[in-house]
Amino acid sequence: MQLLLIVGVSLSRLTPRIGLVNWYLVNNLQGKSVINRSAIILRYKKPAVDWINDADPVIENPGITLESVNTDRNVYLISDDDGDNEKSVALWVKDNYQVLFENEIHAWYLDESLWPKLSGLKMFNEWFDVEHHSIVLDTLDEPIEDDEF
Repeated sequence: MQLLLIVGVSLSRLTPRIGLVNWYLVNNLQGKSVINRSAIILRYKKPAVDWINDADPVIENPGITLESVNTDRNVYLISDDDGDNEKSVALWVKDNYQVLFENEIHAWYLDESLWPKLSGLKMFNEWFDVEHHSIVLDTLDEPIEDDEF
């Protein structure tokens, strides 16, 4: 079972949002780290997948599909305030869509000459769905370390 960590809110505030099953889990995770973050995951749409396949300079048809590209996604942690509700998430995305877009396409091709020109938030929304998780549980009793890419 994968869980993300609790977003830095009091357990009394969490109770109505996480339900009885998760409440039991939270009670049994006492002593574990609780971080003040929400999570955003970008789900690729067809225009992004088309670009990945069309832009590849080596393989004529790399065969990337919507299913394969969305199997293992980057998770972006944002503040719990920015992830508090759909409106605040939308505002955060509006303020950060260009960096998110560039990070995603950079993961596919380092050569910026292959990158599409981002024309705005509308294009970003045509390429990605934003999935938001306001409750993030850390099930490990170990410090979080930077992988230093």
